[in-house]
Amino acid sequence: IAVAVIYMTIDRIVTKHIIYLRRVTQRIGRGQLETPIRSFSGAPDEIHALGEAVRQMAASLSDRDIRLRELLATQKSLLLEIHHRVKNNLQMISSLMNMQLRNVRDAESRHALQTIKDRIHVLALVHQNLYATERLDHVALDHLVRDIATHQSASLASENVEVRFDFDLDQVVVEEGHPGLQ
Repeated sequence: IAVAVIYMTIDRIVTKHIIYLRRVTQRIGRGQLETPIRSFSGAPDEIHALGEAVRQMAASLSDRDIRLRELLATQKSLLLEIHHRVKNNLQMISSLMNMQLRNVRDAESRHALQTIKDRIHVLALVHQNLYATERLDHVALDHLVRDIATHQSASLASENVEVRFDFDLDQVVVEEGHPGLQ
């Protein structure tokens, strides 16, 4: 009987610590990395060592999470800078095309330059649609088609061509890895 009582007591002491460690590791696994871990005084050495290992793991994960968030913020600012530069370059090209268009008198040459300018503008629209969203791995094709068609309509109106678009577009999003994005 004494052996059974001792076994049950030791089992209860060990089990209590194991259950506590399970709850703590579940919280850490859910991202609650700052979960305090109590001291395991009075616990067997193995349980104490396991508690310390879990505490170190949580601290390491917390440090890694902070570094990843800092890297993500840096990446976002670099991406915004690239976006800004591409936008400026496309605007510069468009301005140069406008200057050239003002000097060209030949209708065929004007048409060719206007076509190039329109294509550059479409590139700018695609670029704008890609970077107007937080998620760069998704492209909203319905918005892109609407923007391009609206631009084309305005461009053709300047040539005295009447174009009217009626949009009945479903929301279409193409995700990264889709063959249409490669």
